[in-house]
Amino acid sequence: MKLKCIGKNIKFGDEMVKKFLDKLYKPINNMKIFYKLMLYIICIGMIPIITFSVTSYQYTQNQIEQRLFQSSEQLFNNYIESVQFKLNIYENLMWGIISNNSVQTILSQADQWQQKDTYEVYEKISKSIDNMYKIKRVEGIYNVVIYSYDENFPRDGHNVSNISRINEEIWGHHIDLEGKDLNTFHYNIPTFNKKVISIVRPINHLKSNNWNRIGFIKIDILNDSLFGLNLKSTNQYKNSLYILDEHQNLVYSEGDLQYQDDEMAAIQGLLTDRHSPTHMETLDNKDVVFFKDIKPYGWKVFFISHYSSIHKIIGDDTKGVITYCIIVTLLVILITILFSKKFSKRIQRLNKKMLKVQRGDLDITEKVEGNDEIGELDNYFNGSIEKIKSLVRENYIQKLEKREAELVALQFQINPHFLYNTLESINYIAEIYDCKEVSIMSQKLGEMFRYSLNKDSEEFVMFQQEENHIKNYIDIQNIRFENKYQLKSHVSEDVKNSKVLKFILQPIVENAVTYGFNKRDTGIIQINASIQSDYLLISVSDNGTGIAPEKLKELNVLINDLSFNLDGYQKSVGLRNVNLRIKMTCGEEYGIKIDNHHDGGTTVTYRLPVYA
Repeated sequence: MKLKCIGKNIKFGDEMVKKFLDKLYKPINNMKIFYKLMLYIICIGMIPIITFSVTSYQYTQNQIEQRLFQSSEQLFNNYIESVQFKLNIYENLMWGIISNNSVQTILSQADQWQQKDTYEVYEKISKSIDNMYKIKRVEGIYNVVIYSYDENFPRDGHNVSNISRINEEIWGHHIDLEGKDLNTFHYNIPTFNKKVISIVRPINHLKSNNWNRIGFIKIDILNDSLFGLNLKSTNQYKNSLYILDEHQNLVYSEGDLQYQDDEMAAIQGLLTDRHSPTHMETLDNKDVVFFKDIKPYGWKVFFISHYSSIHKIIGDDTKGVITYCIIVTLLVILITILFSKKFSKRIQRLNKKMLKVQRGDLDITEKVEGNDEIGELDNYFNGSIEKIKSLVRENYIQKLEKREAELVALQFQINPHFLYNTLESINYIAEIYDCKEVSIMSQKLGEMFRYSLNKDSEEFVMFQQEENHIKNYIDIQNIRFENKYQLKSHVSEDVKNSKVLKFILQPIVENAVTYGFNKRDTGIIQINASIQSDYLLISVSDNGTGIAPEKLKELNVLINDLSFNLDGYQKSVGLRNVNLRIKMTCGEEYGIKIDNHHDGGTTVTYRLPVYA
């Protein structure tokens, strides 16, 4: 059942495709040859143009994509190098301060300093820090603070403080003084509306044997100074920069940030799916993400190059290709028009010749030049016109000869009337002298002769007329052979008023009389007729000797043969003529068929249309 449904669906699909193609081809078939040529040539010419355009577009797009990725990767690598360079400067500054003699001495003797010594401590440490600033020429530092592990160490609120102040700072909970040698964190400074990144390192007593920790240093760096890239002026593509800390919190962002939420979600997805992303990843929207882990600070740098930024560049680069395609297309159309006009001109000339002949003018003198198919068609057409002229002349002569024959036939039309009158005279004399057989025979023969030679009769007659003709024929034969034949007829009233071809029963009845009862003293001929399923079925049966099976088979083949080779079957010409008359007049589905009875005799069955 399932395969049957699939077969029906396939058949239905084929029919839909066929209908669609018919609708598509119909207007094309009705087009002038000039427009067909234009359509075909333009379509064929546009294939390489479209192919070139698509290929050029794809090549341009690939080149721009490659240029985008290379430019973005180079920018990203330069940016990472710049950040690492700045971090190296800050690290050098921190180690310079840590190893400074004044800083080492003050922190190692922290318990000797009191709050009243704040200014002195500040002066010594600040001078050291200021000297380091000048020496290193460091920019972007918001503040540098040195913390002592001694809680009584003086603090000035700027560059000097102690460990007791840490819990009061907004960043206090971010720092791990015991476990790490390096701490980084970021926070906002509300009073200045600035964001800073802080780097914290411990200060060890370098002159002691165990290098015990005596304090730590915190450098606050402005985010923009450390991470700033200025993407808007760096290159022509749209990019985004995101820096995350070790806890995947956003430290810094820059660039085209209108899709920041979506891009952050994509970055989180990369970190979730791959704990260590590769150097480059491609997102679903074709944006490219470059990744770098800046150690040992725990920062993850994500640089996103937006694929959408190449659309405008592709549009600019493809304008030249589009202009070229338009120019080539116009040239193809112009060449197509010129070629189609030149080619179709000969066909139009041949068409005009045919229209001239259609109007009845057979005097054709113009010739289409060329030896191609169009030239051959013109030669064939000219030859056909010459043959038509010859046939017209022959037909004219035949009509004249036919007219003469009709005049001769009119002269002899008196013969049938003379014969009718003669038969009537015989019948009249036979009645006077009481010759009953002669009277009946002459009367029946006269009726048959009138039926056969009636000039006004049509090709179709009422079945009742054809039946009466057969009755007259049997009556004459019974006078000759002393009532040897018996005619039985079973015909409904609706059949009697139906029309049938004239003279389709007599050849069959005559064959039965002539060949069917040679070895019989008596014979019965049965005629049955009825209307069944829109067909008129007539059967003519006899109880004669029948036909041998092999000959019967050959006879049925013969009566349907359209050839004129009838050698050995001259006796069957009447049957064949009846069958062919029915087929040529009524159609191939109609005709006669000959069969033998199982108990002897032959039946000829007619299959005819119903004509009221």
